[in-house]
Amino acid sequence: MTKKVRPGHAATTIAKLLGISQRRLEQLAKEGTAIRVARGRYDLAKTVKNYIAYLKSQVPERGSKRYDDETAILATRREMAEIELGERRGDLLARGAIEEIFVEALVMMTQRFDGLGGRLAMDLAGESNPAKIRRLISDEVSAARQGFADGLGRLCRDIEKLADDRKPAKKANARRVGRRRARVTKGKRRTRAVQK
Repeated sequence: MTKKVRPGHAATTIAKLLGISQRRLEQLAKEGTAIRVARGRYDLAKTVKNYIAYLKSQVPERGSKRYDDETAILATRREMAEIELGERRGDLLARGAIEEIFVEALVMMTQRFDGLGGRLAMDLAGESNPAKIRRLISDEVSAARQGFADGLGRLCRDIEKLADDRKPAKKANARRVGRRRARVTKGKRRTRAVQK
């Protein structure tokens, strides 16, 4: 008795070869990519050739709008991941926190210089000596600048503290999980003493 030779190859074989499910192979057959020669049997060479052409057609060409869009999406995802990583490491601060710090610095500077006129008015009211007037103004402006610089120093320390608070805590004592294995030295084995 001779064995009946069936045409083509089994769907399971073709699906495994292409790395797809049998259901996907059936879909490709309906689309005309997989060449069916009998029920549940496919022409190996034509199916593989058509599948490679199908995969090539799915990859966007350089310079095409789809390629540019996908490249832009990948670049945006990469940038978002870098920002998230920077925030987790504590390298980046939130925009709102920085805005609050700058607003506080500007308010501090404005208060220092707005009060300058009132402080100088009383001292300069009866003065007619230009050298003394210049010295008083210079001293008040220097004091305002020094107060502003001190305030900025405090803000910088606050920023550093905020950044340190956001950094993940360092692992102090990392310990191995699981049971420790005894080391075996060459030629000698450690044995346990049996207590009676």
